[in-house]
Amino acid sequence: MERHRAAIALAAWFGLSAVACDRCSGDADPAAVGEGSAAEANEASAPEGEAAATPSDGSEAVGEAAPTPPPIAPPELRAVERRPEVEASRELAARLGLAPPDPLFVADLLTRADIRELTRFQGELMETTLEGIAPSPDYNAIRIQANGGFGFAVQVWEYADPRDLSAQYRRLKETYFDSTLENSAVGNEAFSADFEGIRHYAFQHRASKSMAVVTCDRALCDAAQLRALAQRVANRL
Repeated sequence: MERHRAAIALAAWFGLSAVACDRCSGDADPAAVGEGSAAEANEASAPEGEAAATPSDGSEAVGEAAPTPPPIAPPELRAVERRPEVEASRELAARLGLAPPDPLFVADLLTRADIRELTRFQGELMETTLEGIAPSPDYNAIRIQANGGFGFAVQVWEYADPRDLSAQYRRLKETYFDSTLENSAVGNEAFSADFEGIRHYAFQHRASKSMAVVTCDRALCDAAQLRALAQRVANRL
């Protein structure tokens, strides 16, 4: 009895459980020791988070834990599904070395030297882009900005079928306010318009199956100078 009490005192000192202390003393009930060992073995072998699944009264647990689903790949790592015909077209284009067609070439139709010669403008000129219609194989434009304003611009449409050229000319004429037909036309047929501080000169050029619109700030050129700029463009189509 004295040895048992001494073992309990040592267990309290070192923080051990009473069952563990009984095992150390050698006087514990063998059945109690067996039960404690089995319980500890079950707790040690159970995965983390599953201890609550076992009832405390010793009865069997109902059902099994659901299996962990496989991880889902983030969107950037998932395979991109494309239609087979699209993939085949891309592969063929890559093998043949095909590139998108170049837009219509218009860079040399009107230059800064032309503007200085025909309008006598001596201020700053800067080549830039004309916003609106995207360049394509049958359309393109150039713009030469002057003193931070609109400046000068040329738009060109090119058509394989002359009927399409005539139809585009008619459509464009209907969109301009107060347009005036030109008697001594540049090209084959032309009209001019003047609104919102910008002068416009549009003409058909059937020899090149194209039409062009030349524009400038009203403060930078008069009607005669604009026509001279349009003629310079027509000579290069």
